[in-house]
Amino acid sequence: MSATPQEYRSIVPIEGYVHKFRLEAREEASARDLESALATPTVNLGALLGRFVIVTVVLTGIAAAGARILL
Repeated sequence: MSATPQEYRSIVPIEGYVHKFRLEAREEASARDLESALATPTVNLGALLGRFVIVTVVLTGIAAAGARILL
């Protein structure tokens, strides 16, 4: 059975290189986390549209109340 690159990095016995390989493994892990975070959408279109409708209704009500006061 052969070790995967990630497993190999964790079992390197040379002290000077252990830190380097652990650092590279962390960088690769953070790059994978960043890629997965960027792949997921951050805006829920349904919720955004719902809030837009609510704001539009509220502003229409304020405008109607203002028009009624002026007339």
